[in-house]
Amino acid sequence: MLKRILAAIAVALIAVATVGPSTASAAAPAFTVEAAAADLATLELGDEQGYNAVGPDRPWNENSEWVDVTNTGETAVNVKGLVLEDAWRHGQPDSYIGPCNRYEVTTIPVAGGSVEELPAGHTLRIYVGAGEAKVFGTDGKMHAVYMNSPTSCGYNGHIFNNNQRKGDRFAPWDTAYIALGGQTEHKSYGFPYGFTAPTR
Repeated sequence: MLKRILAAIAVALIAVATVGPSTASAAAPAFTVEAAAADLATLELGDEQGYNAVGPDRPWNENSEWVDVTNTGETAVNVKGLVLEDAWRHGQPDSYIGPCNRYEVTTIPVAGGSVEELPAGHTLRIYVGAGEAKVFGTDGKMHAVYMNSPTSCGYNGHIFNNNQRKGDRFAPWDTAYIALGGQTEHKSYGFPYGFTAPTR
């Protein structure tokens, strides 16, 4: 009789030891965080940037200035909150809250609507001027959004190509910065003539 009781107790203890940790472990994750939610690592500024308008800088040719951001990863990246700035704005103190030379992404256009995620292999093009968000390019992999830069900013709304060192035409003409989830990336560009500048 005693052997039976001890055997039953042993079986009960083994069952508790087995079930207990398994149940606790299954209930542990109260939430999940998507790696793509703030993944700047796979977002790259383009190798070229539109930085100059044909003729004088005017409100109607602001879109000659643009910046490309490409998702080079294998999964979609949530770009809501992605911020683009030029060198001047990036250098301002945190207390500066003006509207100039800064753009924050909320959504990107897709066929039939808008989303927050930039698909793998796709490019977000941010134009400085005004326009209607659209999808374009081969296989619809280009997504255009618009800053609608006020004419009071930069020169008639044109914000890039304003920081070249005088007397050094080969110095960087400006720098584009992007930030997301506390991470920052930047590329400078310079080209003595022309309208599309290679970054470096």
